[in-house]
Amino acid sequence: MSIFDRLKELMSEPERPIAIYRAEGLEGAVLDALRTVMDPEAGLDIVTLGLVRRVQLDGDQATITMTLTTPGCPVAGRLFQEVEETLAAHGLYAEVDLELDPPWSSEEIAEEGRAQLG
Repeated sequence: MSIFDRLKELMSEPERPIAIYRAEGLEGAVLDALRTVMDPEAGLDIVTLGLVRRVQLDGDQATITMTLTTPGCPVAGRLFQEVEETLAAHGLYAEVDLELDPPWSSEEIAEEGRAQLG
């Protein structure tokens, strides 16, 4: 790799995390359950909004990696609590990990969410 290629690589935008919208098996069931958790400011569920970045399952333990639309989101605590309560209702103990870097972008909203927002 030439020095110019390396500089180009270093100066390019980092790859954005890919929000999870669908998955197979138990991860898919977790995402389906999380579609009931609404972001009251956006009016969309957290999956469609692109806030869920990873779902990891280990038995009845679920680790949900999420981001927020803004770092100072005033409803963050409420969202995390709703994630935990929703998954508890499905027999899972949930832990929410917050990932703010890279920041959320409206590009992460699923197509159906874009259609709802107009």
